[in-house]
Amino acid sequence: MIVVSLSIRRYKGQIIPEQNSIDQQTDIFLVDDSGARETSFVDSSGFGTGSDFGLPSIPFLPIALLMIPMVMMTMMTMMSTVTSETSVAPIPVVPRTGLATVPTTQADVQTTPCVPTTCPTSYRLLADQTISPNCYSYDEDTERNWGDALESCTLIPGSYLWRPNTQDEANAVFNLFNIDTSDEIWTGANSPTHNENFVVAGDTAAFSLTNLPFGEWDEGDFGEDCVEIEVNTLGVWLWENEDCRDEIPFICELPRVSTSF
Repeated sequence: MIVVSLSIRRYKGQIIPEQNSIDQQTDIFLVDDSGARETSFVDSSGFGTGSDFGLPSIPFLPIALLMIPMVMMTMMTMMSTVTSETSVAPIPVVPRTGLATVPTTQADVQTTPCVPTTCPTSYRLLADQTISPNCYSYDEDTERNWGDALESCTLIPGSYLWRPNTQDEANAVFNLFNIDTSDEIWTGANSPTHNENFVVAGDTAAFSLTNLPFGEWDEGDFGEDCVEIEVNTLGVWLWENEDCRDEIPFICELPRVSTSF
């Protein structure tokens, strides 16, 4: 606290340091009346009296002018200290762990094939899935005509009558289910137009008995529109067109779904 008193009379100035009980800063007191040995001063607690301690008389105004810059510097320092003490410290950023990283560029976006490892009930995987990753179902005690066999397979969405693509696949499927030689098995190949133009059910691609993926064509009668397959005792695979009304065992094939995450 600063008290400045001006008068036309000459005053004697005296500086008495005193610590304020509230802000703990030094107050400056200017003591008045050069003609009195007992002088008055003002502090934060009210008015009181004190001695000039025998200091010589000096002009009061020059002292006040000299003290103003010092007081201003003191006040600026106090404000700076208070500001720094009351500033809110920045909250440190703590890295979060266990969260997935979001790709930021197209190069970061990678698709990962996700293939189910199980098959529906009654379907099985080949021992060597490099030959075929698909699921297969067979019941030697169940015999159907071609149309009923096709309907039975399609009860499982995505399933169809077997499409043997390679001899390795045919061998693996027969070994998986212990199918005997010379046992006839329906395939999905048929001629819906009844003119020897064969296709595979559910597939628009042509299927030719004269250009087989493997094995030989054991020619049937003209007009027999559904194709079965078997392996003879010599290990030769035979394809034959049969009457679609014949009831023989069949194999259902179900591709394992491949998606991307």
